[in-house]
Amino acid sequence: MTIGDHMIVRPHTMMAADVVVRDYGTVAAQVFLGRRAVIEENAYVGAGAKVRG
Repeated sequence: MTIGDHMIVRPHTMMAADVVVRDYGTVAAQVFLGRRAVIEENAYVGAGAKVRG
C-alpha cells in the first residue's frame, strides 16, 4: 500500500493490498479500496464508495 502526501483518509475506510493513493486527495468515510486500486492525485472518493482495481 502506498499513501501519498497530504492525504485525508476518513474513519472506517478499508484498503486491500497493493492500493496506491496519490497526493492531495480525500477518501471519505466507509470506503473500500480493493486490490490494485489507484486513486489519482487530487481525487475525491465519496462516502460509502467501493473501488475495484
